[in-house]
Amino acid sequence: MHSIRIFLVFILIASIPALSLAAYSPVQRLNVTYDPEGRTIEGTIELEPGTAGTTLYFLLLPNLGREENPYLSERTIDQDYPFGFEESGIEIESVSLVQSESETPVGYRLLPLPPAFQTYSLADGVLAVDLPEGGSGDLMIGFTLYTPRNSLGDDGVTDGVLTRRFGWYPLLIGGTDRVVEKDGTIAYAGSDWFPLILPSYEYEARLTVPEGYALFTGTDRVERSVEDGSVVYRIGCEGKARTLGITIAQGYETYTLDGRTPIEVAHLPAHEEEGRLIATYARDILAAYEARFGPYPRKRLTIVENPNARGTSFAADGIVWLSRLLFSHRDVPLPGFLNRLIEFVLAHEIAHQWFGLGTEVDLDADSWLSEGFAQYAAVSYFEGRYGPSGGNLFDVTSPGVIEDFVDRQFGYLNLREHQIEFPYLISLWSGFDEELVKPTSRVEYANANATRIYDKGYLVARAIAGRVGADAFDRALKRAFETGRDERLTGAEFETIVGEEAGESVKPLFDAWVFGDDSVDYAVEIVSQQKTSGGYETKAVVSRSGGTEEPVVVEATLTSGATERKEWDGKGEEATIVFTTPSRVRRLSVDPDHILPDRNRLNNNDPVKVVTAVSRASLPLDAYVITPAPSSNGFSFSYLDRFRVTVEPSAATMVVKKGRGDRYTGYASIEDGRLTGNLTYTHIAYGRPEIGLSSGYWEPDIAYSIGLSRLFSDDRPLFAFRLGALDLPSITASRARSVYLDLTDGGAVRFSVFGYDEIRIAPRAYLEGGVFFGFSAGDLPSALRFRFTELHASPLLPAEQKLAGIVSLELPPEEKTLPYNLFNLAMVDRRRTRVYIAGGVGWTTLTDFGKTSPGVEAGLEELIDLSTLGGLLPMSVRLGVAVPIVGGGETVFYAEFSL
Repeated sequence: MHSIRIFLVFILIASIPALSLAAYSPVQRLNVTYDPEGRTIEGTIELEPGTAGTTLYFLLLPNLGREENPYLSERTIDQDYPFGFEESGIEIESVSLVQSESETPVGYRLLPLPPAFQTYSLADGVLAVDLPEGGSGDLMIGFTLYTPRNSLGDDGVTDGVLTRRFGWYPLLIGGTDRVVEKDGTIAYAGSDWFPLILPSYEYEARLTVPEGYALFTGTDRVERSVEDGSVVYRIGCEGKARTLGITIAQGYETYTLDGRTPIEVAHLPAHEEEGRLIATYARDILAAYEARFGPYPRKRLTIVENPNARGTSFAADGIVWLSRLLFSHRDVPLPGFLNRLIEFVLAHEIAHQWFGLGTEVDLDADSWLSEGFAQYAAVSYFEGRYGPSGGNLFDVTSPGVIEDFVDRQFGYLNLREHQIEFPYLISLWSGFDEELVKPTSRVEYANANATRIYDKGYLVARAIAGRVGADAFDRALKRAFETGRDERLTGAEFETIVGEEAGESVKPLFDAWVFGDDSVDYAVEIVSQQKTSGGYETKAVVSRSGGTEEPVVVEATLTSGATERKEWDGKGEEATIVFTTPSRVRRLSVDPDHILPDRNRLNNNDPVKVVTAVSRASLPLDAYVITPAPSSNGFSFSYLDRFRVTVEPSAATMVVKKGRGDRYTGYASIEDGRLTGNLTYTHIAYGRPEIGLSSGYWEPDIAYSIGLSRLFSDDRPLFAFRLGALDLPSITASRARSVYLDLTDGGAVRFSVFGYDEIRIAPRAYLEGGVFFGFSAGDLPSALRFRFTELHASPLLPAEQKLAGIVSLELPPEEKTLPYNLFNLAMVDRRRTRVYIAGGVGWTTLTDFGKTSPGVEAGLEELIDLSTLGGLLPMSVRLGVAVPIVGGGETVFYAEFSL
């Protein structure tokens, strides 16, 4: 189904909506106890109350998960809640002023959060404490946190491991000078939206856990003691921090790398090698970042193996969580296959210690200042280590059969081009691009948020750095970190900092790329070449469509292999550039280093690039690819995912994509002198379902198709025209429906409808049902008769009319022994069992209905989800056995494989 984090409570907590405090920033003192049986954290938070007679507001973020999302399908919810939905929440037990031995109750109110981020489970999201006049003492809030079991690895308990990054306690957000009550909730004075700003406080905490459990956190001080049969941790920060992230678990092992900044890696058993490797990566990353951005803001760094199997990694102050997948799948299919990707992910998360965690930014509207900067820091670090061009994602250097195969098929992958720029291009071509800086409530395409914030965010940062120089941009990042530690940093303020470091205004650049939704297309065309007395003169026109005036490099590659470069200032829409060279120009390229986020790189070269991938796969962003197929004496001609044409001696196929919803497919083949083929146009209409977000969200809704086929039936050629519509499954509903109409040149008509739906009978257990009905009129050719693909064991012949159905029971997946290594070639990530009964009946005319024998069978299937390439390439295998019940036949074993 859909693998997307759709519960905004987790998106929201990942960013923490909180308001900065100017003068009032009290020390936060927690005294709490964790109960793993009830999955509760119970205790108090204590702080100096500030000015008497005012109101303090605290966010109760876990209450955003108190109600189940009413818009999502049960299967979608089960992806996050393996035991069914379990609510999270904070109950306020007491509020009082404490002085010496006395304790005075204080009145408080519970307010809903504004629908700025999600539209459900808003009640009791804010605690308002009205401080009494003349009151004295520290403010103490007693609370109980209820934690659900989930598969996210965050804000819950996953595989017995509790992880809480932010806001698991009442989170102070401000006083009456910044926060106002409006329409029964709170708002931020002077702002059109509710900003997401992490407040910085000094934290002190006493956490008590049962014996056998360990606490991992990123605070500067950690002291452990055993008291009354429990383990007590006393932790604290030297200076302010924006978060207090914790993991509480059993069975972890640790490796510590001593140094100026001690690095502790907490890992699951059997992953000591990974722990040691990751610690050395972290040491190198810290050294590189400190040289670029200034001292590491914490005293120590903790890295925790997180039990989520989704590949999700994240950070809080002084602590980084890396997905279990990076540990368990690291050596599949080759030793150390994921090493470089692990290093990159770690570099991104560590960068947040400077950007996002180390700075005060609005993580809603200005999330680019967090994720875009972290991505820029990580990619530039990675490319400094492994180079910016060519295949750099995997290191396959040892000889071997598997090594050679992997290198030929995947060795071309480049981190920046294929993991960042290519997804951005797809999003842009699909019409999902929008401004970097905008609040959630104004986002139209939340389905592309990750691409917009991470990928486009990096590309825009790279473009700015390309304009002002990498050193100047690094200086600007360092100043941004220093500025944002104690006061809010905005996109506009960062623009000013960059301009000061560059010595020029960068306003047009920021207006186009940061605050606008512009895109750009550069092109170059050779208009003349002539021999001169001293060599050759080449004239070319370089042009720009969209974007802003920005210098761009034009490179000439000579027949001698040498290169020469000139710079166009980007003013105007086009200009003529002249190269005078000792030998003939073989190719001109604009923006050869891919500094700018160009939406069409094919016209960046003249002549257009064509790459021949003979012995090694290739996927360039700026060239067509010809791939020979020696086994069939054919070849394919392609460009990214936009089109592919394959030609063989007796067959040809094509796939062409346009935009986000238009697809043209076709094939033709000649066998025994007979020509068959098909041309089909498919339009995928996107829908905007309500899923509980305050932003828009788009997904494929209905696929409409129209096609024409030429085929043979009983040695007679015929043409068939098809119209169809397929209602696609959604994250809001798992059902699917389709209707198709076929017309032949002989006058026959075929009509079919199909429907599928499911009922959840227990967590991750579903009763599924599907019905197919097809009928025809006229002399239906045998090639178009309905086949019984639902049946494996029953020998029903193709028929003019068909009725078939299947009822199946999908049982909860087996996960206790997973992931499971298959000869180090792949990992079994999930196994599900399905039992089914399927049946069908076919007949010729209406009068024959009920007179033909049906076929009924029972079956058992094992659905296995696998992955290789370190979990980056998923696969599915279906193994089954079918036993006939009615209508004859014999027991059949079958297997299906799909990518």
